[in-house]
Amino acid sequence: MSHGHSHGGGGCRCAAEREEPPEQRGLAYGLYLRIDLERLQCLNESREGSGRGVFKPWEERTDRSKFVESDADEELLFNIPFTGNVKLKGIIIMGEDDDSHPSEMRLYKNIPQMSFDDTEREPDQTFSLNRDLTGELEYATKISRFSNVYHLSIHISKNFGADTTKVFYIGLRGEWTELRRHEVTICNYEASANPADHRVQQPGSPTRFRVPYRWPGYFRQRDGWVPGTRTEVPAGAAEGEECVSVAERGELPERSRKPQGARPSLQGALQCMCGNTMSVPLLTDAATVSGAERETAAVIFLHGLGDTGHSWADALSTIRLPHVKYICPHAPRIPVTLNMKMVMPSWFDLMGLSPDAPEDEAGIKKAAENIKALIEHEMKNGIPANRIVLGGFSQGGALSLYTALTCPHPLAGIVALSCWLPLHRNFPQAANGSAKDLAILQCHGELDPMVPVRFGALTAEKLRSVVTPAKVQFKTYPGVMHSSCPQEMAAVKEFLEKLLPPV
Repeated sequence: MSHGHSHGGGGCRCAAEREEPPEQRGLAYGLYLRIDLERLQCLNESREGSGRGVFKPWEERTDRSKFVESDADEELLFNIPFTGNVKLKGIIIMGEDDDSHPSEMRLYKNIPQMSFDDTEREPDQTFSLNRDLTGELEYATKISRFSNVYHLSIHISKNFGADTTKVFYIGLRGEWTELRRHEVTICNYEASANPADHRVQQPGSPTRFRVPYRWPGYFRQRDGWVPGTRTEVPAGAAEGEECVSVAERGELPERSRKPQGARPSLQGALQCMCGNTMSVPLLTDAATVSGAERETAAVIFLHGLGDTGHSWADALSTIRLPHVKYICPHAPRIPVTLNMKMVMPSWFDLMGLSPDAPEDEAGIKKAAENIKALIEHEMKNGIPANRIVLGGFSQGGALSLYTALTCPHPLAGIVALSCWLPLHRNFPQAANGSAKDLAILQCHGELDPMVPVRFGALTAEKLRSVVTPAKVQFKTYPGVMHSSCPQEMAAVKEFLEKLLPPV
């Protein structure tokens, strides 16, 4: 086959020849972080779910405990959805030192849910593979064909003669850009909330949702929403404008636009000038879900890395309590070391995800002060500290833990989802005395590949040394990855009902 075909070793080069030093090479092959693993498919795998395990850090490529082997014959087909648009530059395929090593790889872009029948079509590029036992041979793609990829299919069509094919590692090198999210409603956060301005219409039936595994974004996915069907930015939209839509099940009402830099209300502007250290966007653009009755309590919920508050405002609206106001601020956009210094919404910088990774102590403390200012803002508006719950998912959950434990005000509790405790070595000494009585609900997916559940267990153990041990609940959910699930959201609702009863 001539189309996009690379014969023999002509299409590959040793990864060691790359310009990056060895310690930076892992970052170069970091696109595995951009895969929506929950939706990844591997067809003809002998062990269900094993195909996901070969997309792992470059430093772990020689870990032979994780591999995928074909079942009925030598073919494997990977359907790989990304969490944004990818410019794919190179691929590494590492196999066994025998005839089960792949000998041919065919690439297809942007064909979700490919089947083996679909592999009869012409691929976008084909490679003849050499045996690679160390994960050092990279096959360079034709960037002109792979510059706007939201879904990649890898067809392993042949091996060197064995009945089955075995793969230990697939490394992807390239660039990632965030998909714009338009199906949101932007609400102004004012010094005195007007329920008429902030009311979120309760759907007639509960909205099914999930927060998919993704790094960095954790966007809510609705029925009928698939990659490629998002609302496009209207022609002629000015730079800095965002399309506002309340799309539901693919039915798009008439669009309107709201400038991202919209001026806050006079009251809100005055509040921002009254000495708090929070940036104006955190106050003015927070996504909110107002109570249907007089609001006597508040939940401040912080999203994960790369997301916005809108996703969690949507999710929380499905478990809303009539007397509770939900406030979901947006993180500032900053360069993130873990993600190759790409600029994205992040509460603080991240250098790694292990308990021993270096931490952005100054950034964590600054972000915590900003959230404490938002807590004090609610207190000035009549909601006492013991009627405020702080919560978050992933990085947002981490910040909620640190903020609540160091807050001088006695909050009602914390909802900590799929997260960890930042600067954990500083505790219990760093905790404020009022933290002793905090109620904490900590939830974690047992298959979380980003923040492993064992980190959650270590966090729960540490928290029990800081607060009254009986007040820490640690719930895990089988089969759940770095995401939420209906059972978890039901637990959150039950926790809030007990902690914030009507008054």
